[in-house]
Amino acid sequence: MPATKAEPARKRTIEPRELAIGDRVLWYAHGQISSQPSTALVVEVFNNTGRLLVQNRGSITPFSKDGVRHIDDPFVRDNKDAVLESGAWDWTERDKQIEARLAALEELMM
Repeated sequence: MPATKAEPARKRTIEPRELAIGDRVLWYAHGQISSQPSTALVVEVFNNTGRLLVQNRGSITPFSKDGVRHIDDPFVRDNKDAVLESGAWDWTERDKQIEARLAALEELMM
């Protein structure tokens, strides 16, 4: 029986989701995931940042934050002073669970 060639590894076909207008995210006031997050709605998206409409717990009036970067963005880690002004965002736990399930399904399909 002739030797068979190994199939080349498949690339991930489902790309990680990018920030989009209308997304619900978590906002961390000082860019620290150890702090209590607020909920936020993405109202504009720029290159690597977003404008968020943030709703603090116990407040009825939302406020806007510009230039907010993802919590894992190296800028957040390296520029603590800038992040004190804008904070940082992260996906909700539900979004993270959905991404994990999609990745698992994709692995099964390979």
